[in-house]
Amino acid sequence: MQPRRINPWLVLVIVGIAQFMVILDATIVNVATPLDQRGPPLLARDLQWIVNAYTLAFGGFLMLGDAQPDLNRAPPPVPHRDRAGSRPRH
Repeated sequence: MQPRRINPWLVLVIVGIAQFMVILDATIVNVATPLDQRGPPLLARDLQWIVNAYTLAFGGFLMLGDAQPDLNRAPPPVPHRDRAGSRPRH
């Protein structure tokens, strides 16, 4: 069975779209946070805390998503031992 070849241009396009979505998401948070002043008035430093907390949570979930395939991978197989307890020779 031959390994599957991945088109590098497709990877570049997918990474570019993902980066655009991250920047768009951060822009929306930065623009929408000051506009949401229906509650008690917030100072600029309080708004910055909201943006920083959102960015940290987003980064944490991003790293968790990156590690997910490694966490779900099956452990390496244990070498079979015969009844005497010795390992088979290859």
